[in-house]
Amino acid sequence: SWQGDATAIEGEFQTIVANIHRNILTADMPTYVQHLSPAGTLYISGFFTTDVPAMQNVAQQAGLTVAQVTQRNDWAVMKLTKN
Repeated sequence: SWQGDATAIEGEFQTIVANIHRNILTADMPTYVQHLSPAGTLYISGFFTTDVPAMQNVAQQAGLTVAQVTQRNDWAVMKLTKN
């Protein structure tokens, strides 16, 4: 496993986890999708529950399907799958 921003991603992965601010997740979403294997899973977190609709829209525009949304104490986690 590697740690770093989206520029550190090389190769293709079945699972990618990104826990960072909404704006960075939005900007880096195309990179995550590019490095996600077919039928791969992307977990994103680090944003508020009020940001869920916007993040769902960003994910869907990038070709991802929202598989699950979990909310706790005003924070959200989304499980996304590559179409």
